[in-house]
Amino acid sequence: MTGRRARAVALAVSLVCLGSPAGHATTMEKVNIAKLMQRSDLILVDQVVRVTDGFDKNNLPFTEVTLRVAEAIKGIAAGDYTFRQFGLVAPKETEGGRTYLGVSPEGWPKFKEGEQTMVFLYPTTSLGFQSTVGLFQGKFQIENDQVFNEIENAGLFDGLSVDPHLLTKEEQKLVGTVRGRCPSETFRGFVRKAVQESWFGQAPANPRVKRDLQSED
Repeated sequence: MTGRRARAVALAVSLVCLGSPAGHATTMEKVNIAKLMQRSDLILVDQVVRVTDGFDKNNLPFTEVTLRVAEAIKGIAAGDYTFRQFGLVAPKETEGGRTYLGVSPEGWPKFKEGEQTMVFLYPTTSLGFQSTVGLFQGKFQIENDQVFNEIENAGLFDGLSVDPHLLTKEEQKLVGTVRGRCPSETFRGFVRKAVQESWFGQAPANPRVKRDLQSED
C-alpha cells in the first residue's frame, strides 16, 4: 500500500467512525432494538441482488451492496437501493501486480447475493459510505420465517421499556427474548409499530414500499 493510500484509508476509517455513533470500528457498543431504530436513517426489508467491490474516486476501498426493497419501514427507498460500506469483499490485485488486503474491518456485516435481510442503516457519510447501525448487530437475515443477526439477537431486547398494553401476546413474548431467532412477521410488526408510533423517539415512518421478496421484477 502506498503512503498516500494508507493516509487516505486511515482518514476514511476515522470519518466513517465519526459518522457512526460510538466509533465502532475499534470498539463496538452493544445496541438494543430501541437504539437500532433511534439511530437509523433507513430500515429496510429486502433481498440482496448484487454485491461488488472496488476503489472509489478517492482511491478508497468499498463494498457496494444493492438491495431490492420489499418494505421501507423507516425512511424512503423504493426499487433497488444501493449503498457502499468501507472495505473490500476480498483482497484484490491492483496495478503493478500488488495485492491490496483492505477488506471490510472486523465487525462489518457480510452480504450475500440472494439472501433476504432486514437492515438498519445510518445516514451516508460525507465520503459516501453507509453502514448498518451497530455494524453486524444492525443486519438481520430472514430465513424460514425467522429473523436473526450474527449474534443470534443476543441482548437485542435488553433494557427495553415498553408498555405491555401496546403489545400483542406474540410481541410480549418477543421482547422477552434473551437470545435466539425471532418470528419474522412478529419482529417486523413490532418494529413497524414502534417506528410509526415513535415509541423510542424516532421520526414517524414514511409510506412503505411493498414488493414480493421472491419477485424478479
